[in-house]
Amino acid sequence: MWNFFSDNAIALSAGFISLLALLTAVYHGFATRKHFRLSVKPNLSIEYGADANDKSIHMTIANEGLGPAIIKNFAIVMEEKTIHPKDPADVENILEEIYNTSIYPTVVSIPYLNEALSPKKSITLIRINMGPDRVITVGITDLMKKFMPFKIKIEYQSMYKEKFSAEYPPKFG
Repeated sequence: MWNFFSDNAIALSAGFISLLALLTAVYHGFATRKHFRLSVKPNLSIEYGADANDKSIHMTIANEGLGPAIIKNFAIVMEEKTIHPKDPADVENILEEIYNTSIYPTVVSIPYLNEALSPKKSITLIRINMGPDRVITVGITDLMKKFMPFKIKIEYQSMYKEKFSAEYPPKFG
């Protein structure tokens, strides 16, 4: 009788240890998969500022994540009107509506659909040159309110097709 219980105890112990090993392997697989997804997760941010040396203001989208950001949608929202620019000229027309950009030399770029923005890379959306004879006396917040009174919406995804969306209204004060 003692032999029967000891044989069953050994079999149950072996089964329990096997089950623990299986659960550990499955957990490790999930943890590794999550690690791989996080290791290529993009993170887009918007930067805006002024350069006192060349008397310009700019707005830039930068990928501060670890993986490429694949742009799926890019939109500019101004006064409840959403525009999906397909060409930099579309953005130039928006700027022309706001103010006469011929006064200020302007450089415009846009992210194209399905474009991959590499980690630590950026796209300068708008650079407005104020001119060498102009002295920038107001703060960056006031400049940005005047020259870039719109919101930017971006939808992007990671290499694993995880979808992210972000809205970038420059938040002042």
